Amino acid sequence: MPEQVGSVYSDYGYYYPDRFSVILREGVDVKPGEFLWIITSEGKVYYQAIGLYIKRQPASYEEVILKKGPRMMDEERNFPRVEAEQVGILRNGRIEPYLGIITPHQEVYRVEEEDLRNLLAPTEDLAIKLGKLYPGEMEIWLRIWDLTRRGLVVFGGIGSGKTTTLLSIIYRLISTIGSIGKPGGIVIDKDYEYGPVLEEDFGAIAVDMRSASVMPPLEAGEIYNHLRSALGIHPSSKQALRLKNAIINAVGRSKTPITKELIMDIIRECGFDDESESRFRLLAERYPSVNEEGGTSEYIVELARNNIVVLDLSSVEDWDETYIKIKGILESTYKQALEDRSYGVFILIDEAHLFAPEKGGVSLAEEKPTSSLRKTLKLLSTTGPRNGVV
Repeated sequence: MPEQVGSVYSDYGYYYPDRFSVILREGVDVKPGEFLWIITSEGKVYYQAIGLYIKRQPASYEEVILKKGPRMMDEERNFPRVEAEQVGILRNGRIEPYLGIITPHQEVYRVEEEDLRNLLAPTEDLAIKLGKLYPGEMEIWLRIWDLTRRGLVVFGGIGSGKTTTLLSIIYRLISTIGSIGKPGGIVIDKDYEYGPVLEEDFGAIAVDMRSASVMPPLEAGEIYNHLRSALGIHPSSKQALRLKNAIINAVGRSKTPITKELIMDIIRECGFDDESESRFRLLAERYPSVNEEGGTSEYIVELARNNIVVLDLSSVEDWDETYIKIKGILESTYKQALEDRSYGVFILIDEAHLFAPEKGGVSLAEEKPTSSLRKTLKLLSTTGPRNGVV
């Protein structure tokens, strides 16, 4: 016989299926985190207790009595309540949202172990264990399908264990997927906390982003702005005009990464004086050659096909350039997945709020590279999972 813990109730007369209050029956105890259910015309709908509190009906004389004497123990005016939030309804082994009607004063029951097992146990082999469900010992699992199709965000305050939680999940994900083939992935590791573990246990390959010469393909206008700024050329000068024309002639309408060869072509096209040409040649040394392994983002993308690649940001000083590099890698990854259906990777971003801050949030780079990277991350988060980038 299921245990009734209380009834659905609203102080305001509105009853919504996604969340409601439960007035607990006398003597019943419900802990935050416990699972509950109600019966509807479609079957059992499951909820989770997210908060426990007491609603008290105050009397007009209470303030006076409390001011002059000891507190009153008038238990009849105390009504323990639980806030319950919808988990969903089970249909063919899948949890789906219930969008039907919740009627006033519906009976609310505590979920029994068999129901809990059906609710939480994996329905297929590819699943990872997240831990145990408080306050009991029931294991809770996450299907790989849900993780790869919907993504995962770990929230928490400072020191709450976000990194440990995410590292545990990614560790189990790699271990599970490894049973059917070597997984590919890119880890953007701000403080290099994931790298040591993933290198030791899974042979991950670390890339020091401070010295990595990865640049994304850019349009002529973007290359012009980048080189003009790096050389300190005034936008209204004759040098700037010659530079723009040389870049347009070299690049045309296509996108291309900045390489040593491209800069040398621009130097020849511009016909600069010796001093300007010397500055250009020094600048060219900062960029990769098309013949150098790892010179472009395509190298890292291909490396991630069957390896875990950790982008180590712990020693980075130039965050503007680093954001541009990350954008280039992610865009090349997405392009590769679109063109090659056999290609697929997972992407893990540590401290994601720094790379895609909300309005008023903190970023490590200036507004332009931050906004540009944020657009790329939005593209990946919304359309990536169905195209092989999760």
